[in-house]
Amino acid sequence: PGQRVGVRAVSWGANTRLRWLGERGDAAADAAVSIGAPYDLAHSGEFMKKGMGPKSVSLLLKTIVIKLEALIARFPEVAGRVDLARVRASKSFNDIDETVWAPLHGFTGAADFHAKCSSMPVLGRIAVPTLAISAENDPLNPASDITQAQSVASPFVRFEVLRGGGHAAQFAGKTPWTSYSWNEEAAGAWLDAHLR
Repeated sequence: PGQRVGVRAVSWGANTRLRWLGERGDAAADAAVSIGAPYDLAHSGEFMKKGMGPKSVSLLLKTIVIKLEALIARFPEVAGRVDLARVRASKSFNDIDETVWAPLHGFTGAADFHAKCSSMPVLGRIAVPTLAISAENDPLNPASDITQAQSVASPFVRFEVLRGGGHAAQFAGKTPWTSYSWNEEAAGAWLDAHLR
């Protein structure tokens, strides 16, 4: 009680945090920073079918399968919701959403999961100062989604859209040995300014 609360999240967690802010209004926090949020999970999943997407899916899938096997060993009832053979056959992020996240969390499928978890539909209801950092060349987030997010967001959301940096990796500095995380600097400055 009496403490001001600031939140910061990156990538899928940033989307989740924005969704939470939009659903909770000003009761959620006093200030927030979102870095690299995929604002529309369905669009992001489709976008990731090209470029680095397939390699990212392959790497992520290995980790997911190991964690699911451990989860099933600890909670055998999970095996009734998740088909490991279908999970292992996943070729895209949308496949993972369909075979892992939707059944684990009670959604009817990937489309239901995307509709109920994407932040885009609630950006206009955010009622706390929020800095949303994105990059035009983010391999997870189509630039058109960033433009749409800007058009539907509430006035409480300030967008910093950078030309480069990829997915949540914006660095600054004149030389490699003097570089620093621009995201972290911007996030800290934003939260500091709004939590005083």
